[in-house]
Amino acid sequence: MAVIIGSARCDERGKLSGGQPGDQTGKEVMEQEFYIHKKGWYILRPKSETKARIIAQAMQQACNNSNIGYNQNNRGGVIVQLNRYKTLGAIAIATECDCSTLVRACCMQAGINVSNFTTYNEVPALVSTGEFDNLGKLVSASQVRLGDVLCTCSKGHTVVVTQAPARTRTCVSNPTTYKVGSTYTVCASALSVRTGPGTNYRRKSHAELSADAKKHDPNHNGTMVNGTRISCKELRTVGSDIWFRSPSGWMAAHYRGDVYIK
Repeated sequence: MAVIIGSARCDERGKLSGGQPGDQTGKEVMEQEFYIHKKGWYILRPKSETKARIIAQAMQQACNNSNIGYNQNNRGGVIVQLNRYKTLGAIAIATECDCSTLVRACCMQAGINVSNFTTYNEVPALVSTGEFDNLGKLVSASQVRLGDVLCTCSKGHTVVVTQAPARTRTCVSNPTTYKVGSTYTVCASALSVRTGPGTNYRRKSHAELSADAKKHDPNHNGTMVNGTRISCKELRTVGSDIWFRSPSGWMAAHYRGDVYIK
């Protein structure tokens, strides 16, 4: 499956400001094949798969709505009209955005309340909502999933992944009964390893993993890939979630209703 991204790019003259409201060329806000930006990408992944799908759908709506154009001088117009029309696809008058306000609008359509941001502070702004995990720097297209938000590693550009493999959510319909000392299998597409039992704990880097775990982190971003066998050293229940400590650190075994380790 080809990976496709959507974003607000530039006005009808190829400039950042001064253009006419609405998309004059069909290319001001559009989808395109995935590429790795020269500044690199950070991957911001919605914790909720449902919200990830809505974010992707919202971006597609924007890309297909000729009333949404690009102009940094009136970048907040899309937020005003989203509040009025409720979805990006329903906006019926010509308005404008830039790359970051369009991503914000997509998040708002998914029910994620986030304050105004630019690509300068987008990563902390989205993470602070509690709705996103920062998966670190992207290495290859194989890492991205539907609904991921990508932001350049320094001020520049931001996009939403509108076509990509869906996340591998569960291998079983109900949580496994875990036992310390037993061995289990990662059934997520990529599972973060953390310093403690909860998303408030820092994600570990590739260098912090055990020698064996590093063999199962081909993207070198501190995540275990689908099919990795791991032994349980300790279990911790946090609310309704179950966290699992392996030799490398803590991982979500059952989180927000999804099973990641079976």
